Amino acid sequence: MRKTKTGERIFHTQGIANSDEDPPITGKQIIGVIVCKVPILSQIAKLNNNVYTFYFVIFVPMVILIFTEIRRIIKHFTKK
Repeated sequence: MRKTKTGERIFHTQGIANSDEDPPITGKQIIGVIVCKVPILSQIAKLNNNVYTFYFVIFVPMVILIFTEIRRIIKHFTKK
């Protein structure tokens, strides 16, 4: 936090999903304050931005599900 020549406070913020600082804001632009932080949600957000997490949590299980469904359908038609 710093002050301008007029005495107005300038705040520097940074979100959890980016490594760069957000543009400076004034005290009038602040709508609320953080009351509680849930660490597990921050970790989930970080994992969500990781490419490997996408592959192992979403893509691989989806491929396994599709493969097992195809096998089940083939088994069903070969029995008849």
